[in-house]
Amino acid sequence: MSMNNTLANLLASTHTAFGNARLNFGAPVDAIDEALAGLDSLDADAAASKRPSKAHVAFVTRHMNDGGTQHGDANRLRQDITASADQLPWMSSFYPEDGYADIGRFYDGYAFAMAAGDPVYGDESVWQSREVGLSYTVQAPHTLYPEHAHTAVELYYVVSGKALWKRGSEPWVARYPGDIILHETGMRHAMMTGDEPLVACAIWISHTQSRVVIVRS
Repeated sequence: MSMNNTLANLLASTHTAFGNARLNFGAPVDAIDEALAGLDSLDADAAASKRPSKAHVAFVTRHMNDGGTQHGDANRLRQDITASADQLPWMSSFYPEDGYADIGRFYDGYAFAMAAGDPVYGDESVWQSREVGLSYTVQAPHTLYPEHAHTAVELYYVVSGKALWKRGSEPWVARYPGDIILHETGMRHAMMTGDEPLVACAIWISHTQSRVVIVRS
Protein backbone atom coordinates (compact mmCIF):
# COMPACT_ATOMS: atom_id res chain seq x y z
CA MET A 1 0.00 0.00 0.00
CA SER A 2 1.38 3.41 -0.92
CA MET A 3 2.02 6.17 1.61
CA ASN A 4 -0.79 8.28 0.20
CA ASN A 5 -3.21 5.34 0.40
CA THR A 6 -2.27 4.78 4.05
CA LEU A 7 -2.86 8.44 4.89
CA ALA A 8 -6.05 8.48 2.82
CA ASN A 9 -7.30 5.52 4.86
CA LEU A 10 -6.48 7.43 8.04
CA LEU A 11 -8.44 10.44 6.84
CA ALA A 12 -11.37 8.23 5.86
CA SER A 13 -11.50 6.40 9.19
CA THR A 14 -11.31 9.73 11.03
CA HIS A 15 -14.26 11.00 9.01
CA THR A 16 -16.22 7.80 9.72
CA ALA A 17 -15.51 7.95 13.46
CA PHE A 18 -16.67 11.55 13.80
CA GLY A 19 -19.62 11.00 11.49
CA ASN A 20 -20.94 8.05 13.47
CA ALA A 21 -20.31 9.90 16.75
CA ARG A 22 -23.11 12.27 15.69
CA LEU A 23 -25.43 9.50 16.92
CA ASN A 24 -24.06 9.61 20.48
CA PHE A 25 -26.58 10.82 23.03
CA GLY A 26 -26.05 14.55 23.54
CA ALA A 27 -23.41 14.82 20.83
CA PRO A 28 -22.62 18.39 19.67
CA VAL A 29 -24.05 17.74 16.21
CA ASP A 30 -23.48 21.22 14.76
CA ALA A 31 -19.81 21.21 15.77
CA ILE A 32 -19.34 17.69 14.40
CA ASP A 33 -20.87 18.76 11.09
CA GLU A 34 -18.37 21.63 10.91
CA ALA A 35 -15.57 19.18 11.62
CA LEU A 36 -16.78 16.84 8.88
CA ALA A 37 -16.94 19.71 6.41
CA GLY A 38 -13.36 20.61 7.33
CA LEU A 39 -12.19 17.05 6.79
CA ASP A 40 -13.98 17.02 3.43
CA SER A 41 -11.92 20.06 2.41
CA LEU A 42 -8.67 18.07 2.72
CA ASP A 43 -7.41 16.42 -0.46
CA ALA A 44 -6.49 12.85 0.44
CA ASP A 45 -4.42 12.52 -2.75
CA ALA A 46 -2.31 15.54 -1.76
CA ALA A 47 -1.11 14.06 1.53
CA ALA A 48 2.55 14.87 2.21
CA SER A 49 4.03 12.10 4.35
CA LYS A 50 6.57 13.12 6.99
CA ARG A 51 9.53 11.40 8.61
CA PRO A 52 9.32 11.75 12.37
CA SER A 53 12.13 10.72 14.69
CA LYS A 54 12.49 7.02 15.47
CA ALA A 55 12.11 7.84 19.17
CA HIS A 56 8.70 9.42 18.62
CA VAL A 57 7.50 6.57 16.40
CA ALA A 58 8.66 4.05 19.02
CA PHE A 59 6.81 5.95 21.77
CA VAL A 60 3.62 6.11 19.71
CA THR A 61 3.59 2.51 18.51
CA ARG A 62 4.42 1.19 21.99
CA HIS A 63 1.34 2.85 23.46
CA MET A 64 -0.81 2.06 20.43
CA ASN A 65 -0.02 -1.62 20.94
CA ASP A 66 -0.97 -1.61 24.61
CA GLY A 67 -4.43 -2.80 23.61
CA GLY A 68 -7.34 -2.20 21.31
CA THR A 69 -10.95 -1.42 22.02
CA GLN A 70 -14.26 -3.12 21.42
CA HIS A 71 -15.57 0.07 19.80
CA GLY A 72 -15.49 -0.65 16.06
CA ASP A 73 -14.98 2.87 14.67
CA ALA A 74 -12.42 3.74 17.34
CA ASN A 75 -10.51 0.51 16.82
CA ARG A 76 -10.33 1.02 13.06
CA LEU A 77 -9.04 4.56 13.62
CA ARG A 78 -6.44 3.25 16.10
CA GLN A 79 -5.26 0.72 13.51
CA ASP A 80 -4.98 3.40 10.81
CA ILE A 81 -3.05 5.74 13.12
CA THR A 82 -0.67 2.86 13.86
CA ALA A 83 -0.25 2.09 10.15
CA SER A 84 0.52 5.77 9.46
CA ALA A 85 2.75 6.34 12.49
CA ASP A 86 5.97 6.62 10.50
CA GLN A 87 4.40 9.18 8.12
CA LEU A 88 2.93 11.60 10.65
CA PRO A 89 4.85 14.58 12.11
CA TRP A 90 4.99 13.42 15.75
CA MET A 91 6.53 15.81 18.23
CA SER A 92 6.63 16.40 21.97
CA SER A 93 4.75 19.15 23.72
CA PHE A 94 5.77 22.71 22.94
CA TYR A 95 5.12 24.41 26.29
CA PRO A 96 7.98 26.34 27.89
CA GLU A 97 9.18 25.38 31.33
CA ASP A 98 7.28 27.54 33.82
CA GLY A 99 8.62 26.30 37.14
CA TYR A 100 5.97 23.63 37.60
CA ALA A 101 7.19 20.04 37.74
CA ASP A 102 4.24 18.71 35.76
CA ILE A 103 5.53 20.22 32.51
CA GLY A 104 8.65 18.06 32.48
CA ARG A 105 6.65 14.93 33.27
CA PHE A 106 4.17 15.85 30.55
CA TYR A 107 6.97 16.21 28.00
CA ASP A 108 8.12 12.68 28.79
CA GLY A 109 4.65 11.18 28.43
CA TYR A 110 3.04 12.86 25.45
CA ALA A 111 3.32 13.09 21.68
CA PHE A 112 1.10 14.63 19.04
CA ALA A 113 1.02 14.84 15.26
CA MET A 114 -0.50 17.84 13.49
CA ALA A 115 -1.91 16.12 10.42
CA ALA A 116 -3.67 19.26 9.18
CA GLY A 117 -2.43 22.65 10.28
CA ASP A 118 -2.70 26.30 9.41
CA PRO A 119 0.14 27.62 7.21
CA VAL A 120 1.19 29.83 10.14
CA TYR A 121 2.67 26.67 11.67
CA GLY A 122 4.87 26.04 8.64
CA ASP A 123 4.89 23.11 6.24
CA GLU A 124 5.41 20.30 8.73
CA SER A 125 1.82 19.03 8.58
CA VAL A 126 0.50 16.38 6.19
CA TRP A 127 -2.09 18.87 4.92
CA GLN A 128 -2.04 22.66 5.16
CA SER A 129 -5.46 24.14 5.81
CA ARG A 130 -7.04 27.35 7.01
CA GLU A 131 -10.37 25.53 7.34
CA VAL A 132 -9.58 22.84 9.88
CA GLY A 133 -6.92 21.61 12.27
CA LEU A 134 -6.46 17.86 12.72
CA SER A 135 -4.17 16.24 15.27
CA TYR A 136 -3.62 12.79 16.72
CA THR A 137 -2.37 12.51 20.30
CA VAL A 138 -0.82 9.82 22.47
CA GLN A 139 -0.62 10.25 26.25
CA ALA A 140 1.25 7.67 28.33
CA PRO A 141 -0.23 6.09 31.47
CA HIS A 142 -0.17 8.15 34.67
CA THR A 143 0.38 11.40 32.78
CA LEU A 144 -1.36 14.73 33.35
CA TYR A 145 -1.95 17.13 30.48
CA PRO A 146 -2.19 20.32 32.58
CA GLU A 147 -5.07 22.75 32.17
CA HIS A 148 -4.69 24.66 28.93
CA ALA A 149 -6.81 26.79 26.62
CA HIS A 150 -6.95 28.21 23.11
CA THR A 151 -9.21 30.36 20.98
CA ALA A 152 -9.98 27.49 18.61
CA VAL A 153 -13.20 25.57 19.09
CA GLU A 154 -12.08 21.96 19.44
CA LEU A 155 -13.60 18.50 19.26
CA TYR A 156 -11.82 15.51 20.77
CA TYR A 157 -12.57 11.89 19.91
CA VAL A 158 -11.30 9.16 22.25
CA VAL A 159 -9.64 6.46 20.16
CA SER A 160 -8.43 4.10 22.88
CA GLY A 161 -7.90 4.05 26.63
CA LYS A 162 -10.03 5.34 29.46
CA ALA A 163 -8.96 8.78 30.72
CA LEU A 164 -10.25 11.49 33.01
CA TRP A 165 -11.28 14.74 31.35
CA LYS A 166 -11.83 18.16 32.91
CA ARG A 167 -13.60 21.07 31.20
CA GLY A 168 -13.64 24.49 32.86
CA SER A 169 -15.00 24.28 36.40
CA GLU A 170 -16.64 20.90 35.79
CA PRO A 171 -15.45 17.87 37.79
CA TRP A 172 -13.19 15.23 36.30
CA VAL A 173 -15.21 12.83 34.11
CA ALA A 174 -14.16 9.42 32.77
CA ARG A 175 -14.15 9.25 28.97
CA TYR A 176 -14.09 6.11 26.85
CA PRO A 177 -13.40 5.09 23.22
CA GLY A 178 -15.98 6.61 20.89
CA ASP A 179 -16.70 9.56 23.20
CA ILE A 180 -16.77 13.09 21.79
CA ILE A 181 -15.72 16.08 23.92
CA LEU A 182 -16.32 19.70 22.88
CA HIS A 183 -14.10 22.57 24.05
CA GLU A 184 -15.56 25.98 23.30
CA THR A 185 -13.41 29.06 22.69
CA GLY A 186 -11.23 29.80 25.72
CA MET A 187 -12.47 26.85 27.77
CA ARG A 188 -9.84 25.48 30.15
CA HIS A 189 -9.45 21.72 29.83
CA ALA A 190 -7.14 18.96 31.02
CA MET A 191 -6.70 15.21 30.59
CA MET A 192 -5.28 12.67 33.03
CA THR A 193 -4.50 9.03 32.34
CA GLY A 194 -4.51 6.15 34.80
CA ASP A 195 -3.19 2.69 34.01
CA GLU A 196 -3.99 2.96 30.29
CA PRO A 197 -2.49 5.20 27.62
CA LEU A 198 -4.86 7.62 25.92
CA VAL A 199 -4.98 7.81 22.13
CA ALA A 200 -7.19 10.60 20.80
CA CYS A 201 -7.98 12.73 17.78
CA ALA A 202 -8.55 16.49 17.98
CA ILE A 203 -10.16 18.70 15.35
CA TRP A 204 -10.14 22.49 15.41
CA ILE A 205 -13.14 24.01 13.65
CA SER A 206 -12.29 27.68 14.15
CA HIS A 207 -9.28 29.97 14.70
CA THR A 208 -6.80 27.56 13.12
CA GLN A 209 -3.98 30.03 13.87
CA SER A 210 -4.72 29.82 17.59
CA ARG A 211 -1.93 29.31 20.11
CA VAL A 212 -2.23 26.91 23.05
CA VAL A 213 -1.35 28.17 26.52
CA ILE A 214 -1.09 26.45 29.90
CA VAL A 215 -3.50 27.99 32.43
CA ARG A 216 -2.26 28.36 36.01
CA SER A 217 -4.78 29.45 38.64
